[in-house]
Amino acid sequence: MSLTLGEKQIIKNVSLSVQQQQFVGLLGPNGCGKSSILKCIYKQYPIKNDTVHFLESDLNTIDEKCLATQLAVVSQWQAINFDFTVYDIVQMGRYPHKKQRQKFTKEDDLIILVALEKVGLLQAANESYSHLSGGEKQRVILARALAQQPKFLILDEPTNHLDIKYQQEILRLVKALNIPVLGVLHDLSLASQFCDKLYFMRDGAIHYHGSIEEMMKPDIIQAIYDVNCEIITSQTTGNKTLSYI
Repeated sequence: MSLTLGEKQIIKNVSLSVQQQQFVGLLGPNGCGKSSILKCIYKQYPIKNDTVHFLESDLNTIDEKCLATQLAVVSQWQAINFDFTVYDIVQMGRYPHKKQRQKFTKEDDLIILVALEKVGLLQAANESYSHLSGGEKQRVILARALAQQPKFLILDEPTNHLDIKYQQEILRLVKALNIPVLGVLHDLSLASQFCDKLYFMRDGAIHYHGSIEEMMKPDIIQAIYDVNCEIITSQTTGNKTLSYI
């Protein structure tokens, strides 16, 4: 996959794969093209001369409404300018499954309430979305994605506005969905805890990819981020954290 915007090549011959029930992390410094790859997959940027296989189909042959019944996106910032309730926002996740002017059903209502319960916001269903904190808003957007009942989930820095507790809870929830997940993450320790495979990008290209054990090495971190670090492995959990030198 390649992408040129204006005269600048943003993505350079990138190839990656996400298998069933696999949580794949896409990492790298700011501006390296991570979010642009995601935007190509959910068709915000056009894919012209490349083939992207999505659930065994060519992505270019899938129309947007059909894609929205299979793919959900939780992006890093959601600008919603109208005063919707939390329930209203999550209900939007059901729209791809409805025909024009088709009414919502009791089944839709149950799906919405279960999604809100999973993100810990069932009690806030009737509150104004605009009155929520940044972290709460992000959890509502995840609930909306869950209400879509997707077969594939894209995350673009989903935990940026969350405290440590909800970072852990949200990613545990995503992991438990048992569907393919492709996520842009900045926190390397979180990535090593929840991802099955990592791709490291720099300057629009994939430079390294592999398992957590293969990728969480000081020389790779230094090559991608220009920082020196030590990798500390917990003897209790096996989780890896970074200590910067």
